[in-house]
Amino acid sequence: MTTVTQQTPRTIDVDPEPARTEPAYVLPSVGVVFETLAAAADLGLSLNTALLAGLLAAHHNVSPAEAVDLARYDAFDERVRDAGGVRNVLLTQAQAVRLMAEYADDDAVAGVR
Repeated sequence: MTTVTQQTPRTIDVDPEPARTEPAYVLPSVGVVFETLAAAADLGLSLNTALLAGLLAAHHNVSPAEAVDLARYDAFDERVRDAGGVRNVLLTQAQAVRLMAEYADDDAVAGVR
């Protein structure tokens, strides 16, 4: 005996915001990002923390000083987690581009096409 169950159709909510990897999401306001990066550089913060602060300022409508403080001290804040996810995607993509360029250079030297 075979039992067949019918599944109810699922609805998918469409988010009107751009995808997390699209340029419109990553850098909606370059000016505030640069201002935040400058504030982070003045404090001698790492590039990871500076990038996190820049993303916080751009996406969560906080001042550069507040973004730097959030990036430094509030790892469990939901905004920091969100910006951290975007930062990780950006860094992973940058690493992949660097590796592809490195291997392309190696292939060119070896004569591989």
